[in-house]
Amino acid sequence: MSGKALTFLRDCVRLLYWVFFKPTALRAHINQIAPGYEERLLNAERSRLGKASVTMRELRGNPALRAFMFKALLAEVAVPILLYVAIGLTITAFGGHFNWQKSWSGVAVGVAVGIAVGVVVGVAFGVAVGVAGGVAVGVAFGVTGGVAVGVTGGVAVGVEVGVAVGVAFGVGVGVAYARLPIYLFEVISAIFKYQRAVREKLFARELSRSPLYFDELIVLPLPYLSSLLLHLLQQDLKAGLIHLSFIANHPTQDWAAQKAMKRLLAEARIPFFSILDRLLIAPEPYQPLALLDAEIRRASFRYYSALSILEEIADIHWHDVWLNRWNREMTFRLGLRIRERSRYAAFAGVYFNLLRTYWREGDDLFEGEETDAASVIESYRLDNAVEQFEDARNLPHGEEFYQSLLLITAALQCEGLQNIAKLRDEFKPLFEIADPLRPRFVAVFRHLRNVAIDAASFLTAAHEITRRDALLKAQGALEEARRQADEVYEPERSLLLSAIEYWRRMFAVEGGRVAERAEVETLPNPYVAGRPIRPEDGKLFAGRRDEMKLIEEKLHTGVGLVIYGQRRIGKSSILLHLRERLPHSLLPVYLNLQQLMANTTGGFLRTVGNEIAKQLRDKLADLPAPPSAEEFDREPFLSFNQALDEIERRLAPAQRVLLSFDEFEELEQRVKAGRIGKEIFAYLRGVTQTGRGFALLFAGLHTLEQMTREYWNPFFQSVQTVRVGYLGELDARQLITDPIDQFPLRYDEEAINRIAEVTRAHPYLAQSVCHNLVNHLNNPLNRGFKKWRAKAEDVDAVLERTLESSGYYFDDYVWGWSNPHERIALSLLAEAGDWAEFALVEKHLGRETALKATKSLKGRAILDELKTANWSSASRFRFRGCGYSGRSRRREFCWNEVRNSKDATTPFLRGASANQQLKRHARRRRGASSDSRVATGRRRAGICLRRRRR
Repeated sequence: MSGKALTFLRDCVRLLYWVFFKPTALRAHINQIAPGYEERLLNAERSRLGKASVTMRELRGNPALRAFMFKALLAEVAVPILLYVAIGLTITAFGGHFNWQKSWSGVAVGVAVGIAVGVVVGVAFGVAVGVAGGVAVGVAFGVTGGVAVGVTGGVAVGVEVGVAVGVAFGVGVGVAYARLPIYLFEVISAIFKYQRAVREKLFARELSRSPLYFDELIVLPLPYLSSLLLHLLQQDLKAGLIHLSFIANHPTQDWAAQKAMKRLLAEARIPFFSILDRLLIAPEPYQPLALLDAEIRRASFRYYSALSILEEIADIHWHDVWLNRWNREMTFRLGLRIRERSRYAAFAGVYFNLLRTYWREGDDLFEGEETDAASVIESYRLDNAVEQFEDARNLPHGEEFYQSLLLITAALQCEGLQNIAKLRDEFKPLFEIADPLRPRFVAVFRHLRNVAIDAASFLTAAHEITRRDALLKAQGALEEARRQADEVYEPERSLLLSAIEYWRRMFAVEGGRVAERAEVETLPNPYVAGRPIRPEDGKLFAGRRDEMKLIEEKLHTGVGLVIYGQRRIGKSSILLHLRERLPHSLLPVYLNLQQLMANTTGGFLRTVGNEIAKQLRDKLADLPAPPSAEEFDREPFLSFNQALDEIERRLAPAQRVLLSFDEFEELEQRVKAGRIGKEIFAYLRGVTQTGRGFALLFAGLHTLEQMTREYWNPFFQSVQTVRVGYLGELDARQLITDPIDQFPLRYDEEAINRIAEVTRAHPYLAQSVCHNLVNHLNNPLNRGFKKWRAKAEDVDAVLERTLESSGYYFDDYVWGWSNPHERIALSLLAEAGDWAEFALVEKHLGRETALKATKSLKGRAILDELKTANWSSASRFRFRGCGYSGRSRRREFCWNEVRNSKDATTPFLRGASANQQLKRHARRRRGASSDSRVATGRRRAGICLRRRRR
């Protein structure tokens, strides 16, 4: 036979398999070769205005559909004839009498009936139903009619026709529908599969091989089906729910799903709400097993399988199809279903009603402007749902589900912003639940709590700008809540979106009222002071072209890299932007050691390993979890090596992982405190030198000289370094004047120069000054003609505020990281003013100590140096930025602090003249302040005395 003939024969055999065993596959095939046919069938069934039959024009224009119809017609004619001939030859071979001449009339009648049924049913209910009915009836009636007439060929014509029709009808119904011979083989197969599954504990495999998955038209119950399903649910809940969803939708075998689920819940091995969460978070698609038009609507509903399972748990019967009613009644009488009501039936019934209402109401409950929250509460019967879930609060995870429904109902019952503001304390019970089952839902409620807090701020604020900002902040929180709510599952998803839309409308109305009362125009404040600049911040990451280029070049060498600089200079921002610029061969992992620190070596390595696995999980397939905490405590370095080996195995040949450690000086502090072993540095050095698929990048505060001391010495001897300094003049100007596109504020040239002068182009200081400057200009007292322009006097007005808000930065980096000699130099230079001479520091500290102190401060970019021909005696220094000088000037003169250090080798302590000079200076300052206080007191006393005399 040729290839085309074999293909044609295979298609005919497959068509017969679909007709007698897999009608859903037949329907899917027709929808594939005639796209949109099922949708048209659904529309015709809904509108009742027409039928979905295939027209002759469609047959002419669709060769695939035309070929399929020809094969179906051939099957209706050829298969009964072939089977009839085979049966007749068998009867003749065994010595029986078979009337070949008259039996052809029975075959012709059966084939004609099949074709008639196919045409009539196809016109009324569609091609799939017509082909299935035509082939099934044609085969059954054609074969049985021909055989009946052939066997009874000697009887009179009237009797002959009656017997033929009777036998044909009886055998046809028995074979085509009940199919008893096939069922007997399926029963034997089901018994053997159950025994093998129990023996080998492979329940999923044997259940997937059940006759139920090959024959959709099994009417009579399969033995051991519910037991096999129960074993699988106990062994693997995820796989069990997949099979449970399929069986629960079967029109005649759904009893097995009800019995297995009720037995599982009665054993209480798996909490009901864990099953419910798993059922809703990944619902299995509905597979229609009946040839009814309503099945198309059910298949289009994602949660229909979950609906079917909840129906069985809650003992709810809501299908109107006679087959379902008959099957349910018969299985109860045969004892296949459990009659006892489950203790979880009420909760399952609540979610059944919520899902069914969502199916009926649609996705957007507030699509129409006339829709109100009260109608949503009524249609979903939320009050009844909350009341029913009162009894679930003591069950595992029951409190979480109860609080979710309670908060949604309360949110929809709010009638104004006053009610929303009062709701802010109602979220606390939900947030106090440890290890919630549904953290995504909790995240949505956190945003709603923030909205309630903003509503309270709006109602209590007196200033229009504050009220406007509270409204804008609340609307932003609502948008974020909407985004996250759209990612959760039904029915809570649609209810949360309804509550969010309801609140959004109320805030929009209130915003319109505020705009009507007074139009408040303020400058946007894009400047960021206090956190790293992220890639989404755009132009705020100014400059750094040279540093980024140098880092990218040195990363290609494969040697460890250190970027260092003073605090808030932009190291973390560089690391965050570097991730966006790396080639695909480098997989970035950002590790902030301030957040990932632990109190033991094993705890630190395990925390780092977990974070690495978390950030690489979406880039490397099948990445296992790092070893357990016990393994890290027992063998920390061995366990961390094991985690790195698993990552390295999954890397492509040219790939490497870049581990970026930010704030690495935190590791040194833990080592000094004795919490982490100092051998960690030698281990990190080994990671950089082994040539594995990892590159290490460290960013921190130390200078290069400080890094090579003590603990870091064995590590940083073989690494490359990049120093991060101040911005260039042009980059600083761009940061000040153009932080975002179309920034409305304009700066006078004097104001720009003033900011550059006082900050010396330090990015953090510049952004802090500009941030306070915008807030200053937005103050109603300062608005007017200056609103869109910043002047030098405006800059001076916010310098004091900037100094206060940046106190931690100065105290920690400038003062906290300085030794006593450097603090003395800071104080002396601050008192002396701009461009103080080195001789002043040398006089108090001695030449060698003064040189060392000023060199260190200059290396940390705190001081600028103006060299002369004779550097040692005539060099001059000044602070980089007025903040350094002002903050140091605010400090008490450090005589007492240095004296308490008891450093006997310091010339400052040995030199009596220096000591006396410092003491005199301190006394002068105290005396001046004392004289001032005395004078003020005398003045106030005189005023009081004069008043008494009057």
